Amino acid sequence: MRLFSPVERLLAKRYMRSRRAEGFISVIAWFSLAGITLGVATLIIVMSVMNGFRAELIGRILGLNGHVGIYAAGGSGIADFDPLSVSLAEIPGVIAVTPQVEGQVMASRGNTNLGAVVRGVRWSDLAARRPLWNALSDEAIAGFRDEGGLLIGKSMAFKMGLNVGDTITLTSARGEATAFGTLPTRRAYRIAGIFDVGMHEYDSSFIFMPFDVAGKLFGMSERASGLEIYTADPQNITVIRTLVADKIGKELRAFDWLQRNRTFINALRVERNVMFLILTLIILVAAFNIISSMIMLVRSKNADIAVLRTMGASSGTIMRVFLMTGASIGVVGTMAGTVIGLLFCWKIGSIQGFIEGISGAELFAAEIYFLSTLPARLTRPRSGLSPPWRLACHSLPACTRHGVPAASPRQRFCAMNSTTKKAAGGVLLSLTNVQRNYEQGGSVIEVLRDASLEVRGGEITALIGPSGSGKSTLLNIAGLLEKPSGGEVTIDGIVTSKLGSGKRGRLRGSHIGFVFQVHRLLPEFSALENVMIPQMLNGLGREESAERAEQLLAMVGLRQRCDHRPGALSGGEQQRVAIARAVANAPRILLADEPTGN
Repeated sequence: MRLFSPVERLLAKRYMRSRRAEGFISVIAWFSLAGITLGVATLIIVMSVMNGFRAELIGRILGLNGHVGIYAAGGSGIADFDPLSVSLAEIPGVIAVTPQVEGQVMASRGNTNLGAVVRGVRWSDLAARRPLWNALSDEAIAGFRDEGGLLIGKSMAFKMGLNVGDTITLTSARGEATAFGTLPTRRAYRIAGIFDVGMHEYDSSFIFMPFDVAGKLFGMSERASGLEIYTADPQNITVIRTLVADKIGKELRAFDWLQRNRTFINALRVERNVMFLILTLIILVAAFNIISSMIMLVRSKNADIAVLRTMGASSGTIMRVFLMTGASIGVVGTMAGTVIGLLFCWKIGSIQGFIEGISGAELFAAEIYFLSTLPARLTRPRSGLSPPWRLACHSLPACTRHGVPAASPRQRFCAMNSTTKKAAGGVLLSLTNVQRNYEQGGSVIEVLRDASLEVRGGEITALIGPSGSGKSTLLNIAGLLEKPSGGEVTIDGIVTSKLGSGKRGRLRGSHIGFVFQVHRLLPEFSALENVMIPQMLNGLGREESAERAEQLLAMVGLRQRCDHRPGALSGGEQQRVAIARAVANAPRILLADEPTGN
């Protein structure tokens, strides 16, 4: 079962196209579409950039730092670290355990002095730090391994004017005790290589040196300041940290990467959630514009809604029609915004370079955002109903766009009377003591009092009276368009007083046809479609409805006017279309309110 019936899709599609003629509503709809598009695109772009920023930053942090760090209390260092490393490497999920010596120094060259962090590692352990290993040349690795040279970041080398092969002086606060007190250790080292990991904090302040050389600089021979453990799944690090803590005992402490970067990660999470909320509110504002435009559209279509309800359309059908009309703006806007957002994320590097080239300003300063580039990372109608009527006597020619001979008077007579002959004799419509009163200004206006009427199949009944005597009101009550203030209305043996709105609508659509004083055609639909709609509301398919509508229009002499809209028809032609629409479902009862008065 389809969510929307063919007639609902037809109505919604035509109303979406017709709004161009309703200027103010169309302007609001276009602004709503633009708002949804920009809101969705902005949401995708911002959230993708934030996801990419978080993934890149955490990835590089985890690439240069272990997922679990082990330290001794008081900074005394870890003795016998090699046997402990072997023991920890046996834990499931652990892929590498590397000892390191870490300390702070002042780096000097000429008149330039910078604070720096020194990490002493074995050359074989550089491969565990994937971003650093990928940033090094074979010559840099060989110089680090064979000559005891240092590895410094690109930003530090630029600030200090260093190149490979130059010498840098490091001063450590940990010195040797003398008679004059503790003197800082000051030594000169050769630069073996320059790395660029793309993270400004590391490129500007980190120095890597051989493990033994760092031990001598910081006075930690035969000791490591800590162990760095690398795992296969850093996102589920809690279990590994628990297993590590059980092995190292109480003298050492284990900290996972979430604990060491908790403040930073929480800040990223809060910022991401707040940005998502703010951007969602922008989309909601555009959604409210859609709602306002739909309210105005519904108000402008009050007459169409009344006609559709007369033809048997339920309130749910009307609601779904305008739901589709409004939802189309949201769907199109969302799709357009998604495409724009994805294209922006795909070309974000080129866009960043283009804007920076025009403005001359740096949009993504590495000193502020830690990274040197801007990252982005993307997350059937009802069937089986028996036809309500059959054409008798002869098959009628269809009204086509090319034109065919009109049906003969005999053919028309036979077709129109085939159904009424079958229903002759029984009471189809009964009004018993019907009353209708209206309240106005505190007084009661009595329009009908104890009106009773019976109409049998095959009969033609005329109501004659002066204007204002209640003829139209009586027809509206007989057609279930109004509820009487008193009395009872019976349609084909069905008592209607206790029927709900939905059942009254279905009974009206299947048993009653209406011809109004004014044609009341739907202006956005052609003559053919106006005759098709009541049949589709009654469950017929689109093709069968179109075929029968063509036959009916041929019967009323409009064989060449099928594709014309009401605005292109004369008053008489419009009323003939209205008559064809009234008999489209071969109703048991046909109610005509001055059908030739227009």
